[in-house]
Amino acid sequence: MRIINSHRRFKKQYKKLDHSIQIKVIRKIELLKSNPFHPLLNRHFLHGEYEGYESISVTGDFRIIFIDKGKYLELHFIGTHSQLYKN
Repeated sequence: MRIINSHRRFKKQYKKLDHSIQIKVIRKIELLKSNPFHPLLNRHFLHGEYEGYESISVTGDFRIIFIDKGKYLELHFIGTHSQLYKN
């Protein structure tokens, strides 16, 4: 099982989420720790502005953006697809 670290920006964004989304975030982080490539996570590499980062799906619209540092995963951003990818 890997160690999960949260960037302070991630923590601030998390605190602003609705409680029901926060619960889903916790469940997805636990799944990421125990089975980092589970299909429900829809884990994938990002390009462009987020080159070097990976993303997982929390819900149909919410995403967590993180960096895999080997022994641990560092969570950097959380938000809706439109908030994170402003295209």
